[in-house]
Amino acid sequence: MLEMDIDRFKNINDHYGHLAGNEVLTQVGMILERVTREIDQAECYRTGGEEFNVILPGLSVNAAYQFASRLQKELEQLSVKYDQDTIKVTVSIGIATLRAYDDDADHLFERTDRMLYLSKGRGRNLVTTDETQL
Repeated sequence: MLEMDIDRFKNINDHYGHLAGNEVLTQVGMILERVTREIDQAECYRTGGEEFNVILPGLSVNAAYQFASRLQKELEQLSVKYDQDTIKVTVSIGIATLRAYDDDADHLFERTDRMLYLSKGRGRNLVTTDETQL
């Protein structure tokens, strides 16, 4: 599972307004949907605010990391035009894999969430996995 958060999204809303924030969400969501369709059986969801999750069944951590890195680079190239402004976007991403000892899906979600917050805590615009080796 991959969890992605648009970096400093509150600042986008505060500086440009909520309609601009909605446009950023729309364009990020469109890119995420398009890229996710390239992976067999992958599903993406907006889980709240500026957070999105992607289920990547059957992918290794390395493949998920490569997917996340490509997505991140594509989103860095995004320039959202709103009124007279151009808004640049970066994202932080966390990745975790389902473990045999996971009692339920919540454990996977919690681990993925921790990886996302490590990416944010380490400076944002990063991908962090729950694997030490890629």
